Amino acid sequence: MLYLALSAVLTSCWALSYKVALRRGCSAMTVTTVALGVAAAGAVLLHLASGSPFGARTALLGTVSGVLLYPAMAAYFAVIRRGARLGVSWTVIMLSMVIPVSLSIFLWKEAPDYR
Repeated sequence: MLYLALSAVLTSCWALSYKVALRRGCSAMTVTTVALGVAAAGAVLLHLASGSPFGARTALLGTVSGVLLYPAMAAYFAVIRRGARLGVSWTVIMLSMVIPVSLSIFLWKEAPDYR
């Protein structure tokens, strides 16, 4: 539960910092690119520090995920830049979690628990 709360707080801070950057005239694509680049570098460093194997399959899946994430984030930020409310936009984008959670339950038989 601690990690979920931490994720919610940090994600909210990230979204608010993006909105502040846009209000100060920063380029949306530059902010998105730098944010995703820093996140990717951090993830690679954490992965290497954990001592887990870093094979070709891991690199391929990470690359495909990044290629899919970039246009998704760019589209989301384009909506915000055009004046959509952050609360409504964030709620709609978080609905995208329904698909992976549903697939996890039905395809991989992951059972939700109280944790």
